[in-house]
Amino acid sequence: MQTFQYQARHQTGHLIFGVQDAEDTGALAALLSERGLVLVEARCLSVHAGLLAQRSELPRLVQLRVGERLREALLTGLPSHEAVRAMAEEPLEHPLLMLMPWLTGSALLFTVVSAILVFGAGLSAGVLLGCLTLTILFWVIWMRLRLLLMVAPRRTLLQIADRLESGHVNAAEQQPLVPEELRALQSSKIDSELKAISIAELIPEVTEMRTQRHRLASHLMGPFVLASLLGTGIVAFLGTVVPQFAQIFAGFGLEIPLATAVLLGLSEFLGAPGGLLIPVTVAGMLLGLCTVYVIVTLDSLAFVSSRMPLLGTSIRWLVQARICRTLAVLLRNRVTPSVALVTATEGAGLKQAAREGVAVAAVLEQGGDDYEQGRYLRGLPISLLGQIQRRTTERHSEVDTAQVFEGFARSLENAATGHGAILIVVLELMTVIIMGGLCGLLVIGLFLPLLKLLNDLT
Repeated sequence: MQTFQYQARHQTGHLIFGVQDAEDTGALAALLSERGLVLVEARCLSVHAGLLAQRSELPRLVQLRVGERLREALLTGLPSHEAVRAMAEEPLEHPLLMLMPWLTGSALLFTVVSAILVFGAGLSAGVLLGCLTLTILFWVIWMRLRLLLMVAPRRTLLQIADRLESGHVNAAEQQPLVPEELRALQSSKIDSELKAISIAELIPEVTEMRTQRHRLASHLMGPFVLASLLGTGIVAFLGTVVPQFAQIFAGFGLEIPLATAVLLGLSEFLGAPGGLLIPVTVAGMLLGLCTVYVIVTLDSLAFVSSRMPLLGTSIRWLVQARICRTLAVLLRNRVTPSVALVTATEGAGLKQAAREGVAVAAVLEQGGDDYEQGRYLRGLPISLLGQIQRRTTERHSEVDTAQVFEGFARSLENAATGHGAILIVVLELMTVIIMGGLCGLLVIGLFLPLLKLLNDLT
């Protein structure tokens, strides 16, 4: 039995890509023919022998890809419950799930090192308590994320597959699992056949659109992580080192300058939690990082993030890119431009964008050309939709227009990435300037009384 990566053509003319086990190319062609596919090209996958030695079949990640199999299910009539159950058996990966083992392991390492220093070198027990608290906190977050991002989705997919197989399906229960774009397509007035083909083509696009938002958020984490580390170090210095200087100043009876008095007062305020100062600070920094990441990536908060200075421009461009990608798929499948625009703006996940789409679609249906493009449609080539709506061009121009919108989406995504890079540079400069100023205040506030004492002694 060999594993082939094949390219086949459906009777509708769409190309299908997939992976299938077969004895040879003849058997593969016969198997695909039963599904209504004509084999175009096939090549045998070369798999490392170590994979075959460990298990009787290939790893699921090599054998099955969610997007390809779901597209194949929609276009070839593969039973939907089998496709959903195959998706549930796939390894579900998320950036946070990949990050948490490293954070938990690092916190555990710091806990072991601090325990050695506490019992061997007399280090403060508060440091050990803080590291232990962080380790437990990271482990709890890891287990919670695993439940939310891996266990619960897999359980839900298996339940949906069982209901699909039994014929009892409640569409409302599936809504939380369906992305906004696919949800808008399901509730649209598009023909059922075009709807199925459009959903199949849009599934890989949805993955790409989600990846763009997470990529922007991960890039923004750099300056915030730098600020968090420096801020934690400064807080730890104020809570542990500055009180020692305060005792020296009190012992010599020095006259305290204003900068030093402010520094000592801040140190006294931060020292109130005692040994919990560092754990509380680190927990606050982590909460801030998670808040920033959620604001950038969560669709329901895009209305807020798109209005932030600097960051809002990148978020708005990514929203426009989502609209353009959905429009490209719908136009390529001969959907009416006004219906396609309403569906695309509704799938953006923003009520204001949906309202703008309905308003412009009404103008398209009336044959007008006075489009009041709002915040989320401004700059998009809406006039191309008007030409197709009035049928002033040939039918094949819908495919050309779809290519224009697809290229426009890529341009908007690249622009959002470039603008995000500029924002990151600005944030890094601000972080360095602010933290440098704080460090300068620490140095000046601590050494002014010491210089005065040395001058008096001289």
